[in-house]
Amino acid sequence: MPLIEKVSKNEIKIVNTKIYASANGHSLIVECDFIFTSFEIPEGLPAVARFTSSLTYNPKTKEFKLSNLQIKQIKFLKEELVEFITPNQKKFIPDTLTEKLYELVLHKSKRRLKRIKNFTVKEGKIKINFN
Repeated sequence: MPLIEKVSKNEIKIVNTKIYASANGHSLIVECDFIFTSFEIPEGLPAVARFTSSLTYNPKTKEFKLSNLQIKQIKFLKEELVEFITPNQKKFIPDTLTEKLYELVLHKSKRRLKRIKNFTVKEGKIKINFN
């Protein structure tokens, strides 16, 4: 952290990411705090985005990452600046957040494991079943 993506005058800086268990226990809730900056909003617009996600493991790199990210909500913390976001920027923000979160490595294993069959989250702990 931070994860930064800049395209032309638009910039997204992810400053914090939190991962929680979902209510069903078979998926994750990903909440990321970010700042969107553009030509129209040079001082930056802080926001919080919420996603649902799954978990994946790559045996070649031994890395656990987020997968199947689906955006649920973006909440801008300075409502008076939202009117300055263009329609193209409204597409750029969730697409860029999703792309950057896919790059995030949650854990790098020391051992080579198999692919994830399923996982459950209970009492703040993730239980993973491998193939």
